[in-house]
Amino acid sequence: MQCEKVILEIIRKDLKTVQAGIQYQGNSLCQYETIDISIDTIEINWRKLLKRLNHQARTQMDDITILELRDFGIDLSEKLLSAEIKKQLIRSEYLLLNIDDQLVHLPWEFIVINHQFLFELNAL
Repeated sequence: MQCEKVILEIIRKDLKTVQAGIQYQGNSLCQYETIDISIDTIEINWRKLLKRLNHQARTQMDDITILELRDFGIDLSEKLLSAEIKKQLIRSEYLLLNIDDQLVHLPWEFIVINHQFLFELNAL
């Protein structure tokens, strides 16, 4: 049975730490998990992929680019989301992303869980 609506909140605490949490609609409690991660590395990888995507958009998108995008989303998922958060996202039908201002430029909708992009898995 799917949950009605959940909020995924990602907060940047410092240069190498973020907090991720799931909150159910109508429930003011949110349990956060602290994650040690290099956001700079994610940003560099995203810029490289974005450059490649922009180039491919002018020519023709190929399967390799799509696989690279999926691999990037898998990497985001593995680095930023615990097994419990992934489980809750899979069970949810609607998802609201509440992303820290310092992190909104990253492509959260491309997170991959169970071989599906987040935007395929939930109504965002």
